[in-house]
Amino acid sequence: MAHELAAAGHGFVWPRVLFAADGQRMRIWAVASRPDARQSLRYLTSLEQPASVSLDDFAHGIEALIAATLERLDARGRRENDLRALWDLVSEDRANAESAVYRRVETEFGFEPDEAPEPFMDAALRLRGILGPSLSEVAAVYGKGTGGPTEIEALIHAPGVSGKPFDPRPSGSASTWARGSARPWEEAVQAARGIRTALGNTEDPLDERVLYDLLGIAAGEMTSWSPAAQRTKAVLVKPLSHGRYRFAPRRGHPTSRRFDLARLYSDYLLPEATRGSWLASSDLGTARQQYQKAFAAEFLCPIRALTAFLENDYSDGAIEEAAGHFGVSPLAAKALLANNAILARDGGDGHAQPSRYYPI
Repeated sequence: MAHELAAAGHGFVWPRVLFAADGQRMRIWAVASRPDARQSLRYLTSLEQPASVSLDDFAHGIEALIAATLERLDARGRRENDLRALWDLVSEDRANAESAVYRRVETEFGFEPDEAPEPFMDAALRLRGILGPSLSEVAAVYGKGTGGPTEIEALIHAPGVSGKPFDPRPSGSASTWARGSARPWEEAVQAARGIRTALGNTEDPLDERVLYDLLGIAAGEMTSWSPAAQRTKAVLVKPLSHGRYRFAPRRGHPTSRRFDLARLYSDYLLPEATRGSWLASSDLGTARQQYQKAFAAEFLCPIRALTAFLENDYSDGAIEEAAGHFGVSPLAAKALLANNAILARDGGDGHAQPSRYYPI
């Protein structure tokens, strides 16, 4: 979810600052005013790269700024002002646990305060009670302007394949996932390598049956399973009894299904205290989804093995051949190379180009 400061309006010339939260951290972009900007005020400097702070630190910083501003207004004899009235309302909501949850859910579904219809919010809050933190991974996908809670209810009751996943790593080497991590993808890569090491296969292509074994799924059940006719925007994996889950990949194509299942397996590996009892996968840019995508890419197509296979040939044909070798899509292989700074994201002519950076 992102907000641009200029959208605040009210007659002020705001700087071009963008705030985007991923559920754990706030990333901040700032851009200087254009030289030809016809405004009464120009902002001359930019951030060289986006800043990243934990949500807790960001909240404390905002609190300190508002407190200092209100103190200054008091000193100027302006104790009664719009900022104080608004901040009092916000503080009241934050101090009440029930109101805080209401406002969070309301925001995640894309509504302004008190904008959502009451029946919508009743259903959304009921889903929050069922799904816990996993609602945050799908709410924005089915937010304002969609079927909302009704579509999420359909995900909850979607058919799937039962499996009992397990972690083959030695006890005590579970996920290092930490709240507020600046780089969830790095932790995901370490987790993927840890699982492969425990399996005794650090670089070779991963057999389909190995993935099914990790998920506790019978191979025949999954290969004969097909998703709903209309592709869903997200998937929710229901916890069953005795450590079992009901898995339902979003896509039916074997290569896409492999990637979807690897993502869900990575979600299972996260501490339940962090993810809740339900597993969730979507196309949102939350830290949890970043973790899933990075894990699946490294788990199915280890970057060291991929670059060794390519032997410095980054042509589309070579990447397509490598993708087939590891059982991932060419797009996933290209993204993996770009994310490791081995390929530039855009060479200027629409083709990926080798990068001089090689951080592995």
